[in-house]
Amino acid sequence: MPRLTTFAPLIAVLALAACNQGPSVSLTNASPEEVAAKSKEAGAAPQMKPGKWETKIEVLEFEMPGTDSMPKQLAAQIKERAMKPTTISSCMTEEDVKRPNFGGKDESKCKFDKYEMSNGKIEAVMSCPGEGGEMKMVTNGSFEAETFAVEQAMDVSGPMGKMHTRARVSGKRVGDCKPGEK
Repeated sequence: MPRLTTFAPLIAVLALAACNQGPSVSLTNASPEEVAAKSKEAGAAPQMKPGKWETKIEVLEFEMPGTDSMPKQLAAQIKERAMKPTTISSCMTEEDVKRPNFGGKDESKCKFDKYEMSNGKIEAVMSCPGEGGEMKMVTNGSFEAETFAVEQAMDVSGPMGKMHTRARVSGKRVGDCKPGEK
């Protein structure tokens, strides 16, 4: 089900993209490490403000293989649960801002087919091969040091078929973290 782990790469992309309006980066067929290096080189280093952040995830579309062969009530329950808006509170430390993680555990397998960040806007297409399938994620949106708003479409193909989600993800800094808060 699409939850925080599904959208973690998006949040990492935004952590790198949240920077001054001036510098820009435009790459194709680049690894997450290449995007991070070029962003640093261009002076587009992350400047997302550390602190307590609220991230809201609204799933707008959800299609999962196998639901058409399920009883309609069960399929409806799965879709309803997946599409339930979620708000996550977390603390972003100074270290988190300086070291964004783009692709999770298998980041070396992921590639940005396209990554463009300029003037508070981001457009990214990321492909990640996996065992027997692939994930493709398209992200478009805007960002500032204390807010972001993006739409993301994700398609995951595998032996069971293709899963599709489209979501709106928005976040805002809501204050400082309390000592020891994560």
